[in-house]
Amino acid sequence: FTRAFGPLMANAELFAHSALPLLRDLFRQRDGLLFAYGVTSSGKTFTIQGSKDDPGVVPRALKLTFDALDEIEKRRATQSHGSLEACRLDALGVEVNMQDDFRVVLSYLEVYNENVYDLLADQVTGLHVQRAVLKTKEDQEGRIFIPGLKEIQVSSHEEALAVVHYGQQQRQVAQTRLNADSSRSHAILTVQLCRVGTPSSQTSVSRLCVVDLAGAERVARTQTGGARLKEAAKINASLLTLGRCMEVLRANAARTKGAPARVVPFRESKMTRLLHDYFVQGSGSMSMIVAVHPGVADADETVHSLRFSAIAREVHSMDLKYPASGPLSLRAQAFANKRPATAPAQQLLDEEDDEEEERERSGGAGTEAMAAQLS
Repeated sequence: FTRAFGPLMANAELFAHSALPLLRDLFRQRDGLLFAYGVTSSGKTFTIQGSKDDPGVVPRALKLTFDALDEIEKRRATQSHGSLEACRLDALGVEVNMQDDFRVVLSYLEVYNENVYDLLADQVTGLHVQRAVLKTKEDQEGRIFIPGLKEIQVSSHEEALAVVHYGQQQRQVAQTRLNADSSRSHAILTVQLCRVGTPSSQTSVSRLCVVDLAGAERVARTQTGGARLKEAAKINASLLTLGRCMEVLRANAARTKGAPARVVPFRESKMTRLLHDYFVQGSGSMSMIVAVHPGVADADETVHSLRFSAIAREVHSMDLKYPASGPLSLRAQAFANKRPATAPAQQLLDEEDDEEEERERSGGAGTEAMAAQLS
């Protein structure tokens, strides 16, 4: 492991070692992926969100992002136009082009029972009203995107926190025997930094993706039933698929020269499918925070979490198959092109056609069966 943090360690130090390097990469036009993994009730969500007195990874990342953007604006106001060139930011210690224009765009979703839901969508009310299930699609080069996912441009730290708080309130939680507010879904927050430079430079969008994974749990301990049992089976199945993806990625990286690479089972889970680009594009960094519970009753789950993280540390992204910058979101396209966002329908390939859906359903059933056996 890179580093171990004790139970009394403040979130500030954890952020500095685990998330700050990814935030710096965001301003270097590189993507970043941060996982929070561990058993239920081990403190993952607290690590990501924190509290008012001890903010977590997300609030600190957003604050530093806007501190850096504010520093750029202040320097622009005090320097002549001709001197606006590459400058090192005090807030992050990275160099940026002072002539570039920056925007921050947020999206927030959850994977609940293997369905994708927008946490920033307008609240729905009514006895028989259900949330809209979003579909995942891919373009002609195999890059994943979600039509209809709400993206919100934010202009300040406070505005960004309000958006995240709204999304957090929409997340599926429930009481179990081990946790009064147990997360029943995987939450994925994506921070896009859209950058438009001078007419001679290209538009770029870099992303920081923060994934708060639902905790693995044994049904024998949580004693869940009905809806909670179904949720636990889906959670365990998706985490099992994530583990299999890590195993295959590690094996592919260690294979001898000339040996064929194994197929990574990204499609067997919605969560791994959504994170596919971060593993294959090869232009960013990944980090995993593993939360463990000191209780003796959680010893087996803790050992499993530590073994999983040891595998993740050896994972290397696959070979680059398409441009590292990734596809621009619709809002990022509109910002870059200074025109309303429109989806080029001829480039959209629906992933959820009948044949694909049947293949995912059959694959997912096998994974869910194994997860049920583990429970």
